[in-house]
Amino acid sequence: MTPDSWLEAHPYLRPLADFAAEVDRTTCALEIVRAPAPAWADYHADFLAGVTLLHSADAGIDLEPGGRTAAALIEKLAVARSSGWLAAETRSLHAELQRQPHAERRIVDFLLGDESTAPSFPGLLRYLGWTAMARFLAPVVLAFRTCATRSNGSAGIARPADRHRQWHSSPVKSPGAGVYCRADAAELAGTSRAPAARSVDATLNVSRA
Repeated sequence: MTPDSWLEAHPYLRPLADFAAEVDRTTCALEIVRAPAPAWADYHADFLAGVTLLHSADAGIDLEPGGRTAAALIEKLAVARSSGWLAAETRSLHAELQRQPHAERRIVDFLLGDESTAPSFPGLLRYLGWTAMARFLAPVVLAFRTCATRSNGSAGIARPADRHRQWHSSPVKSPGAGVYCRADAAELAGTSRAPAARSVDATLNVSRA
């Protein structure tokens, strides 16, 4: 079944599909700073202790650039001429973040599980935030998936640092290739609310008649 035929059978999902498409287009138009390679050796002890990569102080990943990317995505969507309730909620979310000092840090803390920083539309921020953060963390996600092979010395598979360099040197980085998957990025934070793992309407926690 194609997306169009699915939407024909479920027309109430059309606003969500249109919004998701607009988010993807806007995200692709952003200039994204890529996360540098973590300190894999320094993270080893935390990894064995069960500390997730994005919560590890020893890994040395600064997430604020990803938070700024998320804030930029929300701002671009807020000033667009889109109509509908999702566009209205995005503008309200942007206005709320604008009133907060260090909005990018608030976004990061919320994505890492700090519910005390939750805005009025937490599902929307979670979806938009991880959309932007996934692009920022894309080379880290790719490298992290080879961490196990680094310890057992499997031949023919690049080490995380090598895969990180490989990703940056690749001439093609298609958003459809999977490295921008929101769920993959969220896994590094140990969150159970990985937006790409569910449909957009579930992500936004929306039930509209």
